Amino acid sequence: VGSSRVSPETSEALLESIRTRGLWRLSSAAFARRVLGAPAGACARLLSLRGPTGTVATGAGASLVAVACGAHHLATRSDVEILVAGGFDERGAAAGSGEGEGAGCLVLASGPGSGPAVRLAGWGLAGPGDAAAAMREALARAGVDAPDLELVFGREEIRGLDRARRVDPEAVLGRSDSAGPALGLAAAYAAVRDGAARTAAVFSSGGSAACAVLLQRCS
Repeated sequence: VGSSRVSPETSEALLESIRTRGLWRLSSAAFARRVLGAPAGACARLLSLRGPTGTVATGAGASLVAVACGAHHLATRSDVEILVAGGFDERGAAAGSGEGEGAGCLVLASGPGSGPAVRLAGWGLAGPGDAAAAMREALARAGVDAPDLELVFGREEIRGLDRARRVDPEAVLGRSDSAGPALGLAAAYAAVRDGAARTAAVFSSGGSAACAVLLQRCS
């Protein structure tokens, strides 16, 4: 799971317990829920998901980093065949108008699935603001030339991808810093699955890491 901030509701609950009961009698439940991995653990319990869980806190675009980490995990390990990756943002009551809220997750599997096959063919990570480098790594890993990329979800323009149709995910889905790229990836998956494009990529350059993920329709 990718996340960019601690739950505002949980933080307020902790502060309220301190205000009303004092530091030595603060809410232990609210204190425990302030770790970034707590929401993922709660969802895993509710959905009876088993196995290890991890949380990446790379800021904006964290859900895409989580997907890339999940894809790498599936590609390099033999002890896992299926996992869930994504991210979320929670908007507190005192949040500014620029903060969004949302959640997006994808199921990744190393084996064939049902229906039209869509392959997560490539992924790349680079330093903050360097989406072009992340995209080059994703293209190279997938064995796809830049001119063959048909659909791109991302805010900035990347040189060399002029032929691809570009979609600004915020304009379509609204702003959700951590979860937005996962929602964009779900939209890209639907486009490839439904035949609107054979190749699609999603990238994010925000936060402390740039990331790109490339999807490809199997023949």
